[in-house]
Amino acid sequence: MDRAVITEQLLELVAEREVQAALFTTYTFEPDFFELEVIPLLLSQEMAYSADDRVKRFMVRENLREADLPIDVFYDLPMFRLSGDCSPEMEYLCNGVNLGNRAFHGKVNMILLKEKATEEETLLLGAGSNNLSHAGWWGNIECQHWEEISSGAVPRRLLNILQEEINFLNGYRSFDSGEKKSAIDHIEAFIYNCRGSYNADPVYYYGLSYPENHRSFINFLHRKPSPLRQYGNWSLEIISPFFADDAKNEEHKVFFNMGIDEIKLLLPFDSENNALCQDSYYEHIQAEEGIQWARWRDDVARSLGLNGEQFRCLHAKMYHFYNKRQSWVFVGSVNFTHKALYENVEAGFLAKLDKAGPLLEPIPDKVLIERFAEPDETVPGEIGEDELNAALPEFHLSYDWVSKRLTGRTARYHAYEIEILGSEGEPVISPWELRYQECEYEGDMQSLEKLLRNGSLVKVRGRNLKLKEKTEFPAHPVLLQQTGWSHKPLDLPELTASQILAIYAGMAPERRKMMLIDAKIRALFLGSQGGELTTYTHEQIIDQFFCEYAEIFSAFSKLRWRLEQAFEAEQYSQVDYYLTGTGVDSLTSLVNRSMDDDGEDGNLNAVTCYLVLLSALEIYRSENFIERQNVKKEAERVCREIESIKKGKRLKLENNGKKNRKHFFRWFEEEFFRTYTTVKGQQ
Repeated sequence: MDRAVITEQLLELVAEREVQAALFTTYTFEPDFFELEVIPLLLSQEMAYSADDRVKRFMVRENLREADLPIDVFYDLPMFRLSGDCSPEMEYLCNGVNLGNRAFHGKVNMILLKEKATEEETLLLGAGSNNLSHAGWWGNIECQHWEEISSGAVPRRLLNILQEEINFLNGYRSFDSGEKKSAIDHIEAFIYNCRGSYNADPVYYYGLSYPENHRSFINFLHRKPSPLRQYGNWSLEIISPFFADDAKNEEHKVFFNMGIDEIKLLLPFDSENNALCQDSYYEHIQAEEGIQWARWRDDVARSLGLNGEQFRCLHAKMYHFYNKRQSWVFVGSVNFTHKALYENVEAGFLAKLDKAGPLLEPIPDKVLIERFAEPDETVPGEIGEDELNAALPEFHLSYDWVSKRLTGRTARYHAYEIEILGSEGEPVISPWELRYQECEYEGDMQSLEKLLRNGSLVKVRGRNLKLKEKTEFPAHPVLLQQTGWSHKPLDLPELTASQILAIYAGMAPERRKMMLIDAKIRALFLGSQGGELTTYTHEQIIDQFFCEYAEIFSAFSKLRWRLEQAFEAEQYSQVDYYLTGTGVDSLTSLVNRSMDDDGEDGNLNAVTCYLVLLSALEIYRSENFIERQNVKKEAERVCREIESIKKGKRLKLENNGKKNRKHFFRWFEEEFFRTYTTVKGQQ
């Protein structure tokens, strides 16, 4: 598949529907690619993204926060230890799966959608060979298949498999998502409320939970209700980038026991035209009966873009069964290795093709294969057998910026004492004991917070408390889950207080986004990091938006109404973002900007600042909001700022004597809160 097919097919499948939740499983995981190129496909397509990665990342992060879209990623933990070189820069949940000497290799996509008109929910279920990586979505030859699941129109058997799959993934969740439901929670609710049908067309899905239930890929293909049992005289084409290391391996013979007459095995090549297999295995297959090496047919090669000078790496895994009547193809993650066929956690679909016929043709005898090379990647399932990797302990660490809590756990039956290390190798937390039951760190976290501002990949060292000698393990990288990004200090553009008030007053969402993008671009220019950057509009954002104090009260009234609506809808992350978050247009940011020097650079004069602080305090003291995390602390800060204005020289009265000032402010605040506070029983 080429780049256009995977991304455009997903956009076509989502169409005009709203994404409610998204879950991805992957073997290799590249967070930077996922955030810039996959997450935007799940969000509103109304505004084009910047071509500059720095501006685009800011836009995606902001759109993801506004959408309040839960996203879960499950990835192979041992593989990420070896290949992970960057960490998430926005909020979604990452769950590392450690299966020891087996690979978590399935690439499954579950995307929950809702029709805007009818609010009917459907689930897109996809599986293929492509990882969440640049090569997987844009570079390699990959394969992928999608099914759409609607209540009442889905086979009962498929629902049972999906329920098993959700139970399996729940067992590898790194943390409880807390107050906010995670993507897997939403998808689980849909699956369990979905009505199955015994009359629906069958869907042959090989799910992630199959190996856990002692059902291998070979069992899936051969046992009922497999359509392959209905006919005989099958030819099989195997397309795989990996083969067995054992030169005398005879995995292919299991297919002859299923009634396969002949097998063609695609021989992959690298960019230098080396055959990607052991020469001894090549000769072994050459000598075997009923199986032969093959290449793409010319018409198929042209459709894959392989007839030009550009090289494309083979990463697809396909098992194509055909005879004179029918053609079925398994599309998924299963390589032609013993680990993949019997042990690894894999996934894919067995789907019927419209017409029968081969994709491959035998390599003619006159073509000499003389140069061989090993694939660049380690065969999935063999990383866990590496002694160093296998000896590293399993840690699941999380820091929440809202509650300021660091929590962690390790694998069952293990206990460790760990330290998290800073950029210079110094500990940023005191020694901390971790066991399987999740526990909370009780020490100071200022140094940890400073470290986490730069990313989530941290180094951990420590010792094994289960061993008599308390053996130390080497320092190694761990992906620490960060949550509560609305409260994390980020390199964000700054809006003036007037601009923030304009947003509260009901500025159109598109205009708000353009204002934020404009501020981000100006910040990059001011920091001499601009490069080739352009804004989306030539219209100037007007800083001085408010001319009358009444409009301040209107702005806060609209903000409070929106927060009350979000609270009733249980959109708590949106509520917390505006109440105490660090975002560009949060109340916290408005208070900070209001206290800047009087009237400079679009900031507020002393009178307006005083009114803004009183209005913010009124919202903080609201019954629905006062018990939210950090609100009391923020309300106390606002009170201190109000007292500072009342006692300082910034705001001058006509009669500026101490006694008159005290009398005036007491009277004004009594009137302010009496006038703008709703009293029960009165209209």
